[in-house]
Amino acid sequence: MGFDLNDLAWRLFSGKVAYFIDFFIVPPIIAALLVWNSLVFGRDHAGQILIAFAGGLLLWTFVEYFIHRLLFHHVWPLKQMHDLHHENPEALYGAPPFLGPVLIFALVDAPLEYLDQGWAAAATAGVMAGYFLYISHHYLDHAKPRFMARVLARSRRRHMLHHHADKDTNFGVSTSLWDHVFRTEFKGRH
Repeated sequence: MGFDLNDLAWRLFSGKVAYFIDFFIVPPIIAALLVWNSLVFGRDHAGQILIAFAGGLLLWTFVEYFIHRLLFHHVWPLKQMHDLHHENPEALYGAPPFLGPVLIFALVDAPLEYLDQGWAAAATAGVMAGYFLYISHHYLDHAKPRFMARVLARSRRRHMLHHHADKDTNFGVSTSLWDHVFRTEFKGRH
């Protein structure tokens, strides 16, 4: 019996429990980081906290674009797993549970801790918030909830163009900012 990447990906990265775990663990992490930040640094640093949070949020949008454009579309085995999502966009494929938060702590919080704990916690909370917006947005783009139809119509159309018209465009899910910057936006006409 040979190794079947599709079967492995399906077992590890699909299903309701695996797909939705991060929806429940990320908001308390964001809240804990911000509460810790406010308790340790107080009101005197509210502006610094806000700037670091906004910077983290902006950083996430770039990371999201980069991961989707370069890693999910070009690097094995991520490309093969992402191709499964393109083949069956309604299936609940996602990253392994906890991977996003663990990587955010390892790649954002840990290095920034050496510079300044206040900036690190607030920036990490911003990146986590961006990640949460991304996973929520992506789910809603595919789930098509009626109550969000008008709010998400433009975003959903952009994402569906990525899936069905030109997979080399519209890599941003939570924002189209980096698609504008890197000229990868596709509005439906060539």
